[in-house]
Amino acid sequence: MNKYAWCVLLGLAMLLNVSCDSDDDDNEIVLTDVHSGSTVTLPVGREILIVLGSQPSTGYMWYLTRLDESVVSRNGESSFKADSDLIGAPGQERWPFKAVGVGQTQLRMEYRRSTGGPSEIMEINFVVE
Repeated sequence: MNKYAWCVLLGLAMLLNVSCDSDDDDNEIVLTDVHSGSTVTLPVGREILIVLGSQPSTGYMWYLTRLDESVVSRNGESSFKADSDLIGAPGQERWPFKAVGVGQTQLRMEYRRSTGGPSEIMEINFVVE
């Protein structure tokens, strides 16, 4: 099998792992913009960390605009970690969530300034069993 086929298989395996219920010790699933548009199935109690690229010095930040918090709720405050020590450096916003009730919900986040329309949209459908 050539390198391209292996890369495709590895990518598919990683995507399938997002919707699998594993019995490993780590109870947190990490999702990024790559998962936008996908459906993630998880059990009640599973912790979720959304990690998204951001550069707040430009005035743009991620805003949570849609979520049924009876199914998936915020699990603490969001945080920002810069990629370097330079002033205004880009980095990553980290948003913790937790599956709290059986059901379905769509998480929608918008990357925008506080007064403008979104320049990026992140949507993930959650099915909590």
